[in-house]
Amino acid sequence: MKYVLMFCSDEVDAVARELDRYHLLHATRAQLLLEIGAPGAARDAEARALSLARNPAERWILAERLGDDSGRVRSRSTPAP
Repeated sequence: MKYVLMFCSDEVDAVARELDRYHLLHATRAQLLLEIGAPGAARDAEARALSLARNPAERWILAERLGDDSGRVRSRSTPAP
């Protein structure tokens, strides 16, 4: 499964230049990076997504995912402390 996620991450990176201003690209990349075990890079991607998002509901979700006190992006399946 990890190899599939790494392949998906590579595919997302391949279109990153064209979609760099699209917040959902960075949110997707953040989740993939988190799943393959790169929480620091995931946090950076999540922060980029938040900086680009304009929809208040999307901004709230992205901010919640960044709001973990441990400094890691919280997985969607991990409840808040």
